[in-house]
Amino acid sequence: MKKHNETVQNVEDKITSVLCPGLGTAIGRMPAKRCAFQMRQAYEIHALNKQSPLTNPKDLGSVWEHHDAMSQYS
Repeated sequence: MKKHNETVQNVEDKITSVLCPGLGTAIGRMPAKRCAFQMRQAYEIHALNKQSPLTNPKDLGSVWEHHDAMSQYS
């Protein structure tokens, strides 16, 4: 989004909002709070560049632990 907005010529073509549906909440029946938590984690790590041990994990065990915690969130 940032790269796009920096390169557009017309102000009307800039992205001002993003819609992100609750992935997995319908057919997958993931609880909405769990989905929101996971989406927030992804946003903070990737869009805000928040430091996370997941961006450069020292081993797969830490990634698995995070995955397990995310899947159990309620």
